[in-house]
Order: sequence, then C-alpha cells, then structure tokens
Amino acid sequence: MFLELSDEERETHETYNNPHIVSINEQANRNDDYGFDEFLRFRQLQPRGLILDLGCGTAPHARFFTPPSYEYVGIDASCAMLQKAWQHNPDLMFVCMRMEALMFKDRQFDGFWSFAALPHIPRNKIEIVFREIVRVTKPGGIGCFMMVEGENARMVEAEDARALVTGYRADECSELLEKNGLTVLNV
Repeated sequence: MFLELSDEERETHETYNNPHIVSINEQANRNDDYGFDEFLRFRQLQPRGLILDLGCGTAPHARFFTPPSYEYVGIDASCAMLQKAWQHNPDLMFVCMRMEALMFKDRQFDGFWSFAALPHIPRNKIEIVFREIVRVTKPGGIGCFMMVEGENARMVEAEDARALVTGYRADECSELLEKNGLTVLNV
C-alpha cells in the first residue's frame, strides 16, 4: 500500500535526497553521544534480537546494534541517505522504503528504533505507520523512538532546504501509541 505524497512530504523527501543535506546529516549524527543514553535504556529492555531502524538516514545508530547480540536492518525513504549508511556499514542490510508500507513479514522483528524520523510523518499517516510497526514487531518487542513535542505540523527551514516536522503533546503521543497497540513504558 502506498499513499500519495503530500506537497510537504515530497519537499521533505527531496531535501533528504539532496547530496548537501545528506553530507550535513552524516556529519551531524556521527557524534558518539547521539542516542547513546536512549540505547542504554533500550538494551536493558531488549538485550538482543533482530532490530528494525525506521528512518535510519545515514545509520548513525547502527553501531549500537552489533553482533552477536543484535542483527540490524535499516530502512529510509531516502536512497541517498542509505548509500552513505551502506558506505559506513557495508555488512548491514539497508532497504529503501517508506514507513507506512513496510515490506516485511508479520512479527519479523524483536524490536524497533526510530530516532528523529517519525516527526517527518504527517498526522494523517502516523497511525498507519504505528500499525505497520506493530505488525512487523513480535509481541513483547521493545521499541524506542523520538518525537517532537508540540501541537502542530510545519515546514522547518535549514541549510536552504525544508522538511516537515510534526509535533505531539506527550499525552497525545501516549494515547496514539496505546490506541494502535503499543504499551508506553516511558515518555
């Protein structure tokens, strides 16, 4: 199932396929601290298994999910980002796909990770994404993701590029997750 892209989604997609933006993203996200505290908590709850990194970009977090404890699959709608991800991690699997149409088997993954990608999903598609995440994750699987706190969606401009950023209140986010079959452990 593919839903038509809105103008904002199309512009966001173009932004993240722009070689200049890919390079900036690659450099900015290589900080050793980027996501590390969140990973330590994740590892306590999900110490091993097959992990799906949704919207992995240049895959700065792939370094956390290493054998023998983890197997890793990264997806992103930006093939340009995935080319950089693969250059840094040639032994890992990366697939170019959108989050609202995951081409994986039901209950294939032990857990999921999504850092800074879900805010690019418009409000009218976020429930589809969460249902897909639930579908491909085994019961009891653990997930970690970052959202933007706020109450609206807007186009954010930086480096002569624009991207959709959708915000949610913490209570709204928790309600949305529970409505779509996810149990909230921590916000």
